[in-house]
Amino acid sequence: METLPIPLETGFIFILILAIIWFLDGLGVIAWIAVIIVFLMVCKSWEINKDFQYEHSGLGPVHGWEYLKRNIWRAQWRRYFWECLKKDLLIRFIAFVVFWFILEFVRRLYEPFLIISKNILWRFPLSILSYYPWALFQQVILNGYFTNRISKFVTSPIKVSLIAGIIFAIVHWPNPVLVPVTFVGGMMSAYFFQRSKNVYTLALLHVFLAVYLLYFFPDAWHRHLTIGPGFDRWEPRN
Repeated sequence: METLPIPLETGFIFILILAIIWFLDGLGVIAWIAVIIVFLMVCKSWEINKDFQYEHSGLGPVHGWEYLKRNIWRAQWRRYFWECLKKDLLIRFIAFVVFWFILEFVRRLYEPFLIISKNILWRFPLSILSYYPWALFQQVILNGYFTNRISKFVTSPIKVSLIAGIIFAIVHWPNPVLVPVTFVGGMMSAYFFQRSKNVYTLALLHVFLAVYLLYFFPDAWHRHLTIGPGFDRWEPRN
């Protein structure tokens, strides 16, 4: 079966994601079905070569997903996972700390006396655990799909990271906190993904930043991290 050219396919997936956010907002089950369809389309476009690197194979049926399922617990796959995990780990951590300090500086500059929830000691780690699957899903879409596709027709890693950051920020429109944060975070994430091809630690850093924004930035700023048309409909909780 003839497949779509990479730029056309990538644009199609991006428009579909925006349609889910803007036109299926509030439709519950229908929106989740659409999200699952997007994820399956992404998985179907993956193929793994002998070095366990993701390769583009179009939207048609390929062997990549089945190959991934068959080899997920093999020693070779686990060894590849740990090699990716260790690669650039220190520089990723430093970049995360610098980004976090910038956010904390902004928060203290404008809201130095913000009162944090009394239950923060147990709500914070619980939120990290519960949010991780969703953060991993976002990293798979952003990097496993978009960054990989963009790198096929843009040779510069910096330009690839910039485009990925713009895409990630647009998806979080019109939230005035998340748009700039996801632009910078998306660029950093795409840059490190191109070096290590690992989304697991990127998702973990994603979780810490998202939960930090949720509990340490005023809800009035980011409206409980709401995006899309729900941002204008958001009302403070009693």
